[in-house]
Amino acid sequence: MECIANSQCTLGEAPLWLQQSGTLCWLDIAKPTTLFQWDLKRRATRSWILTELACGLAQSERGEVLVVGQGGLSVFDFTVGRLAPLVAAPFDMQGVRFNDCGCDPLGRLWTGTMINDFCPPPHGSPVNPAAGRLLRIDPDLSCHITAEGIGCPNTFVWSPDAETLYTADSAAGCLYAYAYNAQAASLADRRVFTNPTGLGIPDGSAIDAEGYIWNARWDAGCVARFAPDGSLASIADIPARRVTSCAFGGPALETLFVTTARVGLSDAELATQPRAGGVFAFKPGVLGRPPSLFRRPG
Repeated sequence: MECIANSQCTLGEAPLWLQQSGTLCWLDIAKPTTLFQWDLKRRATRSWILTELACGLAQSERGEVLVVGQGGLSVFDFTVGRLAPLVAAPFDMQGVRFNDCGCDPLGRLWTGTMINDFCPPPHGSPVNPAAGRLLRIDPDLSCHITAEGIGCPNTFVWSPDAETLYTADSAAGCLYAYAYNAQAASLADRRVFTNPTGLGIPDGSAIDAEGYIWNARWDAGCVARFAPDGSLASIADIPARRVTSCAFGGPALETLFVTTARVGLSDAELATQPRAGGVFAFKPGVLGRPPSLFRRPG
């Protein structure tokens, strides 16, 4: 287990491996949001302050880094360090934010909304009905609401046969599985995939070449590997309690990169986990599956 970047993130999230450049990107989604990029060969990190709250990263077939933020979906231009808007948020974002994202095997981008805990609505104000939804952005850049009633959406990964979408509601403390129709991009028959006791809260995930789910466990200081039947296969301890997400990377996708957070930890707790908020890496002994890419037009 290695801390590759002691980035001291308040809330590190959204690790994304870029195979072409051999770099890892991730976000500190606290305000202001910071985008980090770590170079495997140079072992060096650079960063940019973003102009809006952003909570998810994906990659397009063109090799672009896509950012899910308050304005909607944008492309990050590394040459100038700026966001270029691509798709506007389809509804009022007052008191609402996006959280996590992922692309399905046919190149659609999925994300979800929740109450904006960085800028919540005034006390006594009604909650924006846009909170708690799952949202799909198609290659033609149209937006579609696919599910509602989600407290804190996390994890968007698909089974190798593309017939199951795994997603988490961290507010409910549960990982779910939907029957997924790839051609129609439709969800059905949501069921509890796994809900282990004493293992913290489910956060972001990655899927390996054997179809097992690696799930970051907030407040449990670990990443748990779950079999396709939902049973717990193994646990990888992380030297930071608040583990937020993970992604496979490296030349052969042999390394699991893990983001963590410092938010809410006391000085005494931080003294025992000084690299909390950093990014950790280890070789789990199984290769990852390459994530699907967004098929944007043009």
